Amino acid sequence: MNSREKNTGQPDSAVLSIPSVMLEAAGIPADSDLTVETLPGVLLIGQTEPLKTTSRPLFDLLAALGMDTEDVRNALKEGGYFDE
Repeated sequence: MNSREKNTGQPDSAVLSIPSVMLEAAGIPADSDLTVETLPGVLLIGQTEPLKTTSRPLFDLLAALGMDTEDVRNALKEGGYFDE
């Protein structure tokens, strides 16, 4: 610590710290590199592609209903799907 830094006992406000217990609950090793993806009002944190990981159950359900995953992704990118 240089002479201008002050140790307040508080973590640096520019650092995001994730408690080990939360990493454990998510099955993420504490020494893993993490990826952060953002959506308005949401931070998704995971080892790889957290958005794809969280949307996987929805795409699995739609696939079980006979809907092609790529068709669903394209419809979502276009703002939804309406049968005309």
